[in-house]
Amino acid sequence: MLVIEELFWKIFRNKFLFNKIFQDIESTEIDYDNHKQINVFNKIKFKYLTTFGFLIQEEQYELIKCKLKNNDHISFNDTHSIRIFFNMLQMNINKNKNKNKNKNNNNNNNNNNNNNNNNNNNNNNNNNNNNNNNQNNNNQNNESELYLEESVKENFKEILTLILRKRREEFENRDLIREAVIHENYEALLILLNDEFKFQVLPDIIILALQTCKNPLIIELLLKSPYSVITPFIINCSFKSIFNNVNLNNNNNNNNNNNNNNNNNNNNNSNSYEKHEEAIQIVYDNLFFYEKYQYDVNNLQKINLKNLLLLKSTKLQNKLIDLNIIEKPDSTHLELFKFSMNFKSFLIFIKIYYKYFNNNNNNNNKSKINEIPKIIQNKINSINNGKVEGEGEGEGEEEDKLKELQRLLVIETKSLQLYLKYLMKWDEPIKGFKEFELVYQFCFKTFSLNCLKFLLKNNFKNCSTTTTTTTTTTTTNSKNRIKLSSKMFTNRSLSEIIEFLQFAYCNENNNNNNYLKLKSLNYEKFYFLNVFNYIVKSGKCNFKIYNQFIIILNKISKSIITKFKPPLTWNSILPDILNSDDDDDNNNSNNNNNNNKLLIKNKSTINWIFQNMGMKQIYNRFNNKNIFKFKSLELLQFYFKKMKAFGLKNETFLEIDTTESLCKEAIESCNLKELKILNEMDLSPIKPIDLNFSFFKKQRKEEKKEEKEKEEEELEELLTIENFKEMINYLNQINFKIISNEMFNSFFIAVLNSFPQLIEIINTTTKLRILDILKFLLNSQYYLDENETINYLLPLIFKFESKLLKDLQVYKYNLLSNQENGDVLYNENRFEDIFKIIKFWVNQIQQLFLNETSDGYGNGINIIFTRFLNHFYRELLSIKLIKKDQVWEVYKFINERIPSYLNDKNLYCTIRYFFICSPKFTKYLMLRSMIEIRRTIDYVKVCCDEINENNQFFITCLETKFLDPDTFTIDFIFKSDFDRVISRLVDQLSDYNRKSLDFKLNTNLSYFLHIRRVDLFFEELNKYFKILDRTTAVANSYTITTILNDLDYTTQELITPYNKIKETSIYYDIIQELNEKDDSLRHYPIEENLYLLMVRALNVNEIQRFIEIHYNHPLIHNKFLKFACGANRFEIVDFLISNYNVDFSEFWNSLFDSPNTDQLFQHLFNNYPDFKNIIDQSLSILKEKQFENLQILLLQLLPYIFHKNEYKHLYSKFLNHSNNIKQVLTEIMNLDNFNLLIEQMRNEDYTDDDFENDPDEMEFEEEEEEEDDDDDDEKDEEPVGDEEMGEDYEQQVQHEQQVEDEEDEEKEEEEEDDDDDEHLYNTVKNILNLEDSIKVIKELSSVDIENRQLQTNIFTISFLNGYSTLCEMILNYFPNKFQITKSLIDQSIRNSNIEIIKYFYNNKVIEKHRILNYVNQQLKNHPTFKYLHWLK
Repeated sequence: MLVIEELFWKIFRNKFLFNKIFQDIESTEIDYDNHKQINVFNKIKFKYLTTFGFLIQEEQYELIKCKLKNNDHISFNDTHSIRIFFNMLQMNINKNKNKNKNKNNNNNNNNNNNNNNNNNNNNNNNNNNNNNNNQNNNNQNNESELYLEESVKENFKEILTLILRKRREEFENRDLIREAVIHENYEALLILLNDEFKFQVLPDIIILALQTCKNPLIIELLLKSPYSVITPFIINCSFKSIFNNVNLNNNNNNNNNNNNNNNNNNNNNSNSYEKHEEAIQIVYDNLFFYEKYQYDVNNLQKINLKNLLLLKSTKLQNKLIDLNIIEKPDSTHLELFKFSMNFKSFLIFIKIYYKYFNNNNNNNNKSKINEIPKIIQNKINSINNGKVEGEGEGEGEEEDKLKELQRLLVIETKSLQLYLKYLMKWDEPIKGFKEFELVYQFCFKTFSLNCLKFLLKNNFKNCSTTTTTTTTTTTTNSKNRIKLSSKMFTNRSLSEIIEFLQFAYCNENNNNNNYLKLKSLNYEKFYFLNVFNYIVKSGKCNFKIYNQFIIILNKISKSIITKFKPPLTWNSILPDILNSDDDDDNNNSNNNNNNNKLLIKNKSTINWIFQNMGMKQIYNRFNNKNIFKFKSLELLQFYFKKMKAFGLKNETFLEIDTTESLCKEAIESCNLKELKILNEMDLSPIKPIDLNFSFFKKQRKEEKKEEKEKEEEELEELLTIENFKEMINYLNQINFKIISNEMFNSFFIAVLNSFPQLIEIINTTTKLRILDILKFLLNSQYYLDENETINYLLPLIFKFESKLLKDLQVYKYNLLSNQENGDVLYNENRFEDIFKIIKFWVNQIQQLFLNETSDGYGNGINIIFTRFLNHFYRELLSIKLIKKDQVWEVYKFINERIPSYLNDKNLYCTIRYFFICSPKFTKYLMLRSMIEIRRTIDYVKVCCDEINENNQFFITCLETKFLDPDTFTIDFIFKSDFDRVISRLVDQLSDYNRKSLDFKLNTNLSYFLHIRRVDLFFEELNKYFKILDRTTAVANSYTITTILNDLDYTTQELITPYNKIKETSIYYDIIQELNEKDDSLRHYPIEENLYLLMVRALNVNEIQRFIEIHYNHPLIHNKFLKFACGANRFEIVDFLISNYNVDFSEFWNSLFDSPNTDQLFQHLFNNYPDFKNIIDQSLSILKEKQFENLQILLLQLLPYIFHKNEYKHLYSKFLNHSNNIKQVLTEIMNLDNFNLLIEQMRNEDYTDDDFENDPDEMEFEEEEEEEDDDDDDEKDEEPVGDEEMGEDYEQQVQHEQQVEDEEDEEKEEEEEDDDDDEHLYNTVKNILNLEDSIKVIKELSSVDIENRQLQTNIFTISFLNGYSTLCEMILNYFPNKFQITKSLIDQSIRNSNIEIIKYFYNNKVIEKHRILNYVNQQLKNHPTFKYLHWLK
């Protein structure tokens, strides 16, 4: 072992051998089973795997730990990396669960297949074995899940600890505590909050946890942490947040709850609050119990009373009530309380009742509002400390305490609602509490005998229904009357109800005093139908109880009971009749009533039904079809006789569905007697039902007796084949009349599975013709079972030759699944099984060929046999992971024995051959549009048409050429080398002669890169250009303009490698020679994805070779550089920059899309001054634009401001402090309404255009004045008549003269104002144009520069994205060029990106940039960030 280790290190340290080994590893191809695994992103070197999120997703935990320990580069700048990392525990759990689900589903499917294939006699054993296997699989899955969870958890903890110790500043580019809470990562919080790392928990995160966390332990961890900031707001909203947290609902037992009844579901609803209760207890213990924090009870947010009552802990309920956090409930909330609660819960109820429900009207003002009266409290104390008088000891002691306390509460509060709850709980009126009206209602709604006797004892008379002379009596009765439900008696037992009814309504035999008292109660009308339904449907009714009820019912006065006519005698079917009638009422007539059929077990039931035809429910049953089903055929016959006796028709009241179980049993038991009876009844054929003769036994001569008659059953004889022969012969005689076409299919399958040899005696052609015979013949299980069932099916082929030919003609085969983005379809058959079936059909064809002359079979049988052979050959080709050697073995076997019978020269077989030969072929075919058809329209289906030789196999697709089966034979695909086959395949499917320049070349090139065949990649390029050179007519028909339009490039001069290669490059002469030799334009649109694949698969020499081929292609070198930067291929970056003049300004913004921005920018900064110059130049341009904008703004704004009276003092400062202009301008720009003044100025259109005259406008104005003068002269020259002269004319002249004088005065004033404004403008302009002023404006323009041009500033982009290391790098490479400004701070705070501020705060950079005070002020004024512990 030591020798081997020593040898290993010798080889490992030898550079030549080390490089040689890794070259071989890179060049060695990996044989993948799945074509989807073949892609260019396989076999990436570890040094290129630097994205943290990608490594986590690929579960490369050991590689991450190795990189962290060795300080190798890992990029955390990807915004999703941290989220993926903190969600990795849940992500792995979900992934494992999905895997196990798929395994279980596969196991279940296999078990089902095994059950179907095995004989039915062994099904019970198989089911037991399968159940055991499933349990074992579940146990193994659970163990594997736990192991995987623990291993992933340990990896997570180790990785997080390493990151925080070695790369914390880079990793902490977002709030890690928040991410841990969002993803419910308890393990992460344990590490972040330990004493080593001391992460601070801000208040908003605690509130987030209270509102959303599923795990109460996370809440406890945050509240207990010494690094958590607990504020009064957290305390105030804590309980309400917990109660509103729907994620705390306990959903772990959802699967179990589905099988429980309603009562269990109600219990589960209360159990769902277990986590709420745990979380509430945690909050109380950590925020309220120890009085560690001060809080104001009045400020606590309220919770709903209903939520409080869901808590199980009375101690916790009591604490919350004392905190006064319950919303004031209304009277309806009182219904939430039941007197069935235990003693401790009732104490809570008393507290709640006096606090929220009691109006203190009956307390005689002896107690304070919302407090328990002393008499109640003293009684509670005495009950708690001792015993109530007369009470016993043991289990009933607490119940006696509860009863005494409830009675006391009712008496003290005089509440009718509480009294009703007391009566419902104890069924006993309170002595001395004279609310007889409520007792009366309760008595007759619930059939309470105790209450009835109480009323009689107290001589109560019901006066509520009669007119009383006393007004107060009527008021009291109407006030105290509570509306009670008419079905409150359902809590009574049947014996209690009968006892009450006998006492109340059959009391003539009692003493006269009680009878008279009962009559004085003035009974109300009662709906005895409800009572009747309850008694009958209770499940406990019997003959005795029913007769007692009928006797009572007959004695009740008709004025009291509603109209109702029950059956006179009891029958066990009566509850089913009532229940089914209710179902019909609820479901209406639209629903199927098959489930409502009533089973008739004996003749007495039939007699009872017809005796009670007058009962509404029974009559309704006769008006509906599907009413009854019968236990035996004899009962069915008896039922028909009764119907004839009553004059009823069979077809009106009975459908054959009611007899399907009898038909099923008769067929399965081969009972000819019953089958003949069914035939004589002339019923409709039996609808489809499942049959299986192996499960059933010969019917005994005597019917099974009732359960009580015999405990041991006699052994039954198994059915014999003779029984089945007799039954089939009889069914043949009647042409299977009693069996429907659909049912015949089930019958045929049952015979086939049990006694396949009897298939030949079934001679009903009409029934057999509707069978899907092809389905049986294509089912592999009939070829592989012990009975060799297929031999018994062969005669059907000869019998139904034409039908099979037609069915086979339309049979289709699918290559792809019909799901979205469906993959290749495979089956799970075994090679040995399908080969066995193929051998069977080969033998059949050989025998057919030998017997063809003697038997006289036509060509149709030969075609059918050939089709079955080819079908199973296709099934063979569709087996998952079948080897080409196996296919070749079968192919050879067939052709050696029956040459020319195998038809594999079709598109389906050809494509399958490619799939089997190599996943690389599958990869290519799936990339082509021939396979990737629009799946929303149709899926690839190949028709198996071998009858018509003129029909060819094809696939609807977008290609102009298809695969030629005559070219791509199995011999060519399997025996030729890969290069030859793929070259022919590409040529066959590619069209290089189209009139468009888009030749789908990108698809071929991408494929060769995926399989890492660079040689074939360049061969394809050479092949394309050779063909293009030959088709000069096509090339010359397209102008440069067309190409540029296709490339979306509009500049006149093309930026190509030819005109951008450096003269110092060793490739300069090569490019020049290429241009001199050939100046033809050979462009095609290269897809963006192809560049990505090339920078992944090609080295620098191969990149240069591609560029030389495309030396006149626009922007190709810039594209390579862009994608090489994103792929971290720095050797390609260095090569391109060294040999070509690249323009970083074209795409430097896109460099931020790289997952390794910091490493990429560091490489460019360190090695390429041009890149730094571009960044510097872009900043200079930005500053220059900002200076010009600010200069124009001030030139317009200052005159506008100085013109206002409230800013005259600023104008004087501006004039007198020309030497200190910075102070004045800073004061102006810091005005609170500075932005508002700008907006007002723009709205008033007050700009420098008012003071500077355009020469063109001045000329235009002079021309207008001249025209006006000419018009005036013309007017003056016009002669005026004497008739127009007069007084009116003189007045008009005077008025015009006056108006002209006024206008002149206004003009003079405006000219004076304009002169003042123009003077002000010129003054401002002169001062701003001074050299000192220009310097000041430039300085001020750079202050807010990031806020105005965010997308062109590398530092701003990095800062707002939280790239702390990149920002620090930029500041180091560009000292005094970039500033952390106030606008950056403000925007980062708005985005809650506080980590980047913390980074530069602790590094003193913010202090150097002279905004420390501003940062402190902004953070300390923030509602959350003011609690940051690192603030000074």
